[in-house]
Amino acid sequence: MGVLVPCHNEAEVIGKTLRVLRRHLNARSFPYDSVIIVVDDGSTDDTFQKALQGGADVLYRHETNRGLGAATRAGMEIAH
Repeated sequence: MGVLVPCHNEAEVIGKTLRVLRRHLNARSFPYDSVIIVVDDGSTDDTFQKALQGGADVLYRHETNRGLGAATRAGMEIAH
């Protein structure tokens, strides 16, 4: 199972978000193996680096901001 996290300029919260998400996905009550896919949609801050440090399994980056729809489509293509 994959969890998609599209983001743009979320350096302040992406690390904590990924840690909390990972904690829930690793809980015994969650019976599936999981992958966290982060698509950084052209952030101008340290979102990409913080997501890498925060434990994203797959990390993809748009060089420029293309919008939520494009980030979601990219994540879905990666997951597929």
